Amino acid sequence: MTTQLITDILNGKYDSDLEHIARHKAVRNNKARIIACSSKTGDKFEILKISPQYLIGQKGIIRCIRQTRAEVDMDQPNGRFGEVLARPK
Repeated sequence: MTTQLITDILNGKYDSDLEHIARHKAVRNNKARIIACSSKTGDKFEILKISPQYLIGQKGIIRCIRQTRAEVDMDQPNGRFGEVLARPK
């Protein structure tokens, strides 16, 4: 299975899908930028997608924003992430 997938990729079988994948990623990144630009100190948030995954669903409040990073207070501090620096991608 893995060998066949690699062969297909090298032979260009999936090249026609690359534009769709790139467009999807660009749309997702633009949505993140819009949210980041419209966020401000005091806004509440919920983590929807992050690594480590145990932080998914955590909620908190934005303490301050510095360029592309936000310092936040988590409602329920979890492990070393009682305070998190988050950067929208």
